[in-house]
Amino acid sequence: MNRADLLKILDEADVPAGPVNDVAEILSDPHVRARGLVSSFDYPGVGEFKALGLPYKFLGWDNPAVGRPPALGEHTESVLAELLGLSKDEISACGAATSYERLFDDSFFRGGRDRQHHADRPEAAMR
Repeated sequence: MNRADLLKILDEADVPAGPVNDVAEILSDPHVRARGLVSSFDYPGVGEFKALGLPYKFLGWDNPAVGRPPALGEHTESVLAELLGLSKDEISACGAATSYERLFDDSFFRGGRDRQHHADRPEAAMR
């Protein structure tokens, strides 16, 4: 039995039911398209990528545009610098581009990075 047959049987028995659509069906659904829920963005190495916008609409409120998610590691240096207060040399020393776990290892702090450096921001010291 396929989905259409099952839905027909349920409908004939007055059972409220509807299909569970896969992504391709959702993106091509006429109602979804009429509401302007399908958007797209360009992703490096992939090209155009279709995505769903927010499914709800409010009068007088503009829905945010669907945008490209960051690539792996795209914002790593700015996060380490701005949130953890690490310098460029410290980011290079910890090998941030390939191993983020080293940041949270006490040996990194013992290796020249004093936890007291973040005494005013204890969350930055991580422990």
